Amino acid sequence: TMTSGYSAATSSGAMTLYTSNAGVSGVSGQMVLSTGTASSGNSGALYIGSGSASSGRGGAVFISVGSGNSGNGGSMVLASGTSSFAGSSGGDFTFSSGAGAAGSGSVNVLSEIGDVTGSITIATGASAAGDSGTLTLSTGDATTGRSGGITLAVGTGNTGAGGDMVLSAGATSGAGGTSGGVVTMTSGYSAATSSGAMTLYT
Repeated sequence: TMTSGYSAATSSGAMTLYTSNAGVSGVSGQMVLSTGTASSGNSGALYIGSGSASSGRGGAVFISVGSGNSGNGGSMVLASGTSSFAGSSGGDFTFSSGAGAAGSGSVNVLSEIGDVTGSITIATGASAAGDSGTLTLSTGDATTGRSGGITLAVGTGNTGAGGDMVLSAGATSGAGGTSGGVVTMTSGYSAATSSGAMTLYT
């Protein structure tokens, strides 16, 4: 256990872990924060977090890759665990914003602004034996208000044609008279008045 010093009057001491700077040639040292392997049972968990605050905001957690001036920027990989046990699944991966008295926080996934911005891909993996995973994009229900909307939009440009939007159901190459996937668009139901309108126009 390593612990910074306690103060009854003000703040506790800071704790800093880092490798030294590299010399005129070479790279700075690597830092590994990891639990050990286990031969019988689960390996240890790794927790990175800030403490709670009784009269203030909880501390932020920053995980970032340093900047460079040669080649592509450094990658950041967050991956859940794999499992080779028969019938088991890989680990779950969850992004969740914090709860609050006036509302939960937002979750933002975006590529950085630049001369050419990066792509964002949200997809399930391919399956070698069985169905591939489902992708669900939805807002939550509201018990005392309106449910949130979903907006799918292509940005504007000033050169060439506008960007395309393609909605496509899945194809199948299976034998036995199977059909491709169905595309269904339905307006919202109302128990009190009319169902929602549907508008298609160029």
